[in-house]
Amino acid sequence: MKRLILLVLTALPCLTAYAVSPFLTAFMISEAIKAGDTQYLERKIEWPAVRQSLRESLTPMTVAKVEQGAAPNAKPGLWARIKASFGRSAVNQFVDRYVTPKGLPTVFNYGTTYRKMRGDAEPPRTLANLPERMSAAWGRTKRAAFLSPTLVEIEMQSRTAPDRHYVSQLELQNFEWRLISLRVKDISRTDERVRTAKVEVTR
Repeated sequence: MKRLILLVLTALPCLTAYAVSPFLTAFMISEAIKAGDTQYLERKIEWPAVRQSLRESLTPMTVAKVEQGAAPNAKPGLWARIKASFGRSAVNQFVDRYVTPKGLPTVFNYGTTYRKMRGDAEPPRTLANLPERMSAAWGRTKRAAFLSPTLVEIEMQSRTAPDRHYVSQLELQNFEWRLISLRVKDISRTDERVRTAKVEVTR
């Protein structure tokens, strides 16, 4: 019995560390983007796979925005198709240029400058407010699930745009977690589809 208790007491901290480690890696990747730590980002992110997943999620969102205002079930006109084509091209150019170890910190700095102009800048990152920042990040985490013992999916709400969610997948490779997929979800469009479906059902 004592051996069993000792085994449980020994295994429990290890299991806890294992369960928490993907979230910590996701948080550290976010911190590395803010700090411009390109070496950490290079090691922790599978860039070709992440770029592909972003293209797959951003392109439909961009095309959907172009098609806003069109009549329901109407076939897009020539001009709408041209704009949608430019939207796809813009997504590809953005991903190729900025979804890199140097590009993501650059995009973050652009956003920081804009938020400062609006008076909505984040407080400086210090060791003193590290627990507060981690708590805030955990509070924006909407879902976290182990898809397998070596694959975790985390869905997190954007700090500046509540209707925007980031869905990341991290895989355990050689005893360390790496980001292998990142998708963007527009929750406002999801909610609108649900409301539209309810209206159609009640008619």
